[in-house]
Amino acid sequence: MAVRDTENQHSSDFIQRLVEYVLKDFEISKQQVLAVVTDNASNMTLAVQKLSEDSITVVAENKMNLKAFQY
Repeated sequence: MAVRDTENQHSSDFIQRLVEYVLKDFEISKQQVLAVVTDNASNMTLAVQKLSEDSITVVAENKMNLKAFQY
């Protein structure tokens, strides 16, 4: 949906603010978000939990191992 510079520390607070800015840019409320797919990193999991504290957001974590293939 958006690409943002993440030169700062990848803390859960920073990621939460970044997602909130993107939602605001696209005029999307947190209540309109049906699912968030992340890796299982603790900073991502905590950021999504913080985002969903005051909304009805359903959180889905990607627990699959994704592999890149070079052709």
